[in-house]
Amino acid sequence: TNLDPGTYTFTVLGTNNDGVWNEKGKSLQLIILPPWYMTWWFRTLLVLAVAGILYAVYRYRLQQALKLQAVRNRIASDLHDEIGSNLSSISIFSEVAMEKDDMPASIQPLLKKISDYTHISKEAMSDIVWMINARNDRFENIIVRMRQLAAELFEAKHCNLKLDFDERLNAVKMGMEERKNFYLIYKEALNNIAKYAECKNVGIELRLDHAEIVLKIEDDGKGFNIQHVQQGNGFGNMQRRAEALKGNLLVTSNVGEGTSVELRFAV
Repeated sequence: TNLDPGTYTFTVLGTNNDGVWNEKGKSLQLIILPPWYMTWWFRTLLVLAVAGILYAVYRYRLQQALKLQAVRNRIASDLHDEIGSNLSSISIFSEVAMEKDDMPASIQPLLKKISDYTHISKEAMSDIVWMINARNDRFENIIVRMRQLAAELFEAKHCNLKLDFDERLNAVKMGMEERKNFYLIYKEALNNIAKYAECKNVGIELRLDHAEIVLKIEDDGKGFNIQHVQQGNGFGNMQRRAEALKGNLLVTSNVGEGTSVELRFAV
C-alpha cells in the first residue's frame, strides 16, 4: 500500500496438490498514480505561479520607484519655479531699493541683510532642488556639480585648482539621502577653505577604491589647530553626515602647513 508512484508487474506462480507447478504463471500490471501535488502539471503550474508573483512584485516596485521619481522631479520643478522665482524677486527689489537716493540711511543695513539672506536662501534652494531631482542620482551629474562649485569658489579667490576624478565613478548611482550628505560634506569643506585657508593651491581627488568612494581635499593654506575648532566651522555637521553615510571622515591640519580632509564610505 506504500508503493511509490510508477508501473509495476505482479507475477504469481502456483502448484496443485500433486506438486505440479504452473511455470508460466500469471501476471498483473499495476499502475500507481501519484498524488495531485506530485504531478508534473502541478509542478509546472507552481513554477509559473511563483514566476508570476515575482514578476508582479518586480513590476509593482518598479512602478512605485517611477512614481517616487516623478514626485521628486515635480517637487524640484515647483520649488525652482515658485519659491526660487520669489527669492529672485525679493533680491532684485531689495537691491533696487538700496540704490534709491532718498532711502534713509537707517534702512540701508536692513535692506543689505534682506539681500544677503535672500542670496543664502537662493543657494540653499538651488542645492535642495538639485538633491531632490532624480536625474541627479547618477554620479556623473554629481561630479559636474562638484566641478562647478569648486571652480566658482576658487576662481574668485585666485587659487590654483587641481581636480582628479575617477571616471569609473560615472557608473555609480547614489540615493537622494546619500547624495545629500556626501555633497554637503564636500561643500562645507570647500567653503571652509575659501573662507579661512588663505591658500594658493587646492587639490581635490575623488576615486573608487574597491567598494569605497574616497574623497580627499587638500590645501596649502595657513592651517589651524584642530583641537580649537573641532566643533566650529561646520566640522560637527560634517562628522554627523559622515556617520549617516556609515563612513569615516579624517581632518588633519597644522598651523602653517595646510589642511587635508579625507572621506571614505562604501557604495
